[in-house]
Amino acid sequence: MWSVRTNCIVVFLIVYILSHSACSTAMDPILRKQCDVWVKTFYKIPSKERPNRFVNYNMEDQYAIFICGNEVIHPPAMYTAELFAMNGKTAIDFLKAKLSQAKYDPTIRDIILVFREMHRQRNYNVSSDSDLMRLITERVELMKQKGWKEIVEKWVAEIQQGWKE
Repeated sequence: MWSVRTNCIVVFLIVYILSHSACSTAMDPILRKQCDVWVKTFYKIPSKERPNRFVNYNMEDQYAIFICGNEVIHPPAMYTAELFAMNGKTAIDFLKAKLSQAKYDPTIRDIILVFREMHRQRNYNVSSDSDLMRLITERVELMKQKGWKEIVEKWVAEIQQGWKE
């Protein structure tokens, strides 16, 4: 039997594939241009070396690598969400700003994925941050792609349950 984590990854990949054309066109044009650089550099590094390299980049570069890896690279580099989430509390203000500016469903989805990973890693108690939870809820309400919105709503519900002891 598959684990809950495996099931989530499978659902993520299925929805990603089904909505690929919408996702790939609905991306911040400035970030799309930056992705060309990361695709030709970071994503050319052997995959087993990427996690060690990722943590050495500054937060802005980690964010760009993460977004490009999930919105441009195929299959998506979902492990970068886990890596970015390891920043914990030090990334909160940065990610809040990115989420408040996010206009595209894939970007909203991906930022919330990092918050979900922080919750799962227990390195930031997302559910206890009322301002952040309010922002997350507002941004999810703006999502237009029904399939992704439903998945992200499940992630938010998981976060809202708080940490189980």
